[in-house]
Amino acid sequence: MCELCNLKRKTQWYYVNENFIICDCRSCGIRMLVFRAHGPRPKIEHNEARELIIWLYGNRIIKVRMKPKKITLHEHWHIILEEES
Repeated sequence: MCELCNLKRKTQWYYVNENFIICDCRSCGIRMLVFRAHGPRPKIEHNEARELIIWLYGNRIIKVRMKPKKITLHEHWHIILEEES
């Protein structure tokens, strides 16, 4: 069973819609965007995710880490903000 498919509110959640959840990562504490659907996502969803991150965080974004470390089968991105570096 995929931990991100069945995401529980065990950390702070910042944004929720039908495609994405933005919350703090339980492992590292960094904010992350979780795609609600399991598996690799199409380019259009990547574009929507980028637009959402820019809309929410703008100039505070230092880096968006798209390469997973622990959970590799469910796409999610870590959002590194200036106050978290």
